[in-house]
Amino acid sequence: MPRNGSGVYSTPPGTAAISGELISSAKFNELVADIASDLNLPRPIIVGGTGASNAGAARTNLGVDRAMIYAAKSADYLAVEADDNAVIRFTAAATLSLTAAATLGANWHVTVTAAGGDIVIDPNGSEQINGAETLIVPQNHSATIICDGNQFRSIFLAPFIETAAAGGRNSLSGLTISNNATDAANDIDIAPGTCVDSTNTVSITLTASLTKRLDALWAAGNNQGGLDTGTFPTGTYHVFAIKNPTTGAVDALFSLSPTAPTLPTGYTAFRRIGSFMRAGSNRAFQQFGDEFYLAAPNLDVAGLNSEGTNAILRTLTVPTGINVKAMLRVRGTSSNAWGVLFTPPDVPDVVPELADAPLVDIGNSPGSPDRSTLAIRTNTSAQIRTRATTANVTLHVVTYGWIDARGK
Repeated sequence: MPRNGSGVYSTPPGTAAISGELISSAKFNELVADIASDLNLPRPIIVGGTGASNAGAARTNLGVDRAMIYAAKSADYLAVEADDNAVIRFTAAATLSLTAAATLGANWHVTVTAAGGDIVIDPNGSEQINGAETLIVPQNHSATIICDGNQFRSIFLAPFIETAAAGGRNSLSGLTISNNATDAANDIDIAPGTCVDSTNTVSITLTASLTKRLDALWAAGNNQGGLDTGTFPTGTYHVFAIKNPTTGAVDALFSLSPTAPTLPTGYTAFRRIGSFMRAGSNRAFQQFGDEFYLAAPNLDVAGLNSEGTNAILRTLTVPTGINVKAMLRVRGTSSNAWGVLFTPPDVPDVVPELADAPLVDIGNSPGSPDRSTLAIRTNTSAQIRTRATTANVTLHVVTYGWIDARGK
């Protein structure tokens, strides 16, 4: 090789030309062959480069990461040196074992995403992470694991929503409920849709229509039982979209509880998507977004207000256990100048006035009726409050539906 230890090229001895002397073809050919051989040899890039002859050494000298790689895992996995700068997404609960820190080397790191259950990070032998033998990355969290050549450290990232529903926190799209056409008395249909669960950390997506039976205890699948526990007496039933985060299975369930349904084993994520009433059979209704319309509006208040000017709680045909806005058609009349104020029971009671605040919702002169359409927030007992300006008001209240934001 015509190079010294510093990589400086020099011509072979005896190859320099001398004026007036013949050039030896053998020496000339030897020189040309030597130059050609040198030009074809791999060599480090010294000026403006890294002084390395391979990609790994160049990354080390420049202090840059490997190209990021992505891998999905559904079972236990051993992280190796080649996983440096990888994002590993676990779709089920699992253990990520770490190769010895000395083998992985300083600054080796991976990002772990727990998308289907808690992930246990288990260093090699007696090595530790954050000063402990193991580390748990909770479901719907991510953490970056960093090696210092001897031990490991972690940096936790913000919680995430796996495949987040459009709209983010509290979002709900689709998942419309309706009476089943074949067995309207007992079955409820749930349309496809997506939502985030009650904790805003798990996305629940129903990809196909689902029919669940109120007259049978819950079982997985279409046309199966939907009742969480017990029997199905008269009352309000709340419909929940539920998910098993480990398997990814999505289903639906009915419960008398609006906030704490009895969930099947493994189904830990849930979200109330609607409510309906039962009185011997499921009361017929139609849903349009947050609005629920009774197929048969109900006359809930009819007749003379014998309570005078006192505040009166009126129970309506809307779901109990939750606050909704009752959609009402109201009519009144009296032999006196009169007015009636409708208010939510959860706000302070006020005295209505015909010509001053807080005024009234309906009212008129003696002997003259008045009517209106109102939407009044109920308490969890399906009640609103009415209060008249005078005694002997004849009042009629028809409930034709309700508005339920369903946690949005």
